[in-house]
Amino acid sequence: MNSREVIGYILLAIGLILIQVLFIDQLDLSTYIKPQVLILFPLLIPIKLNRAYGLLTVFAVGLICDFLLNTHGIHAFCMTLVFYLRNLWLPTEDRPREDFNIVPGLKVKLNPKWLTYLTLLTLTYHLVFFSLEFFSLYYAFRILITAIISTLFALLFQWLIYLLLLRKKNS
Repeated sequence: MNSREVIGYILLAIGLILIQVLFIDQLDLSTYIKPQVLILFPLLIPIKLNRAYGLLTVFAVGLICDFLLNTHGIHAFCMTLVFYLRNLWLPTEDRPREDFNIVPGLKVKLNPKWLTYLTLLTLTYHLVFFSLEFFSLYYAFRILITAIISTLFALLFQWLIYLLLLRKKNS
């Protein structure tokens, strides 16, 4: 990764943190709607980055969010878990097979595989996040409903971020 890409990822992390803290968490949509757009950061880190550096980076961004949002380590855990799961999902080579066609980066091209990747890992993030937030099987139905609805809203916000910042031009 060159210095321009590193600066891009730093700006992406700062931008997502600011969007989450200053905008999305200030919206009082409902008790069942708490979308998390921070999930984009671990999903967009390139495959070629050393996994240890990736884990440390996502954990650090999660800790910053936890500090700002007073969530006691939930973001750090969820982001690290999603980054780990993403590494199991993605191929290890820099140029994946044609049928796979998911290459994380600062500029992405939407396709069905990418949308499946984004949706499943965003849902996983929300399920784990709300399970840790409620931390009781008594609220299992509420956790499930909140995770699904929040995932839908998070995908909407991610779509807006994609349109504004992450779209590949001429592709």
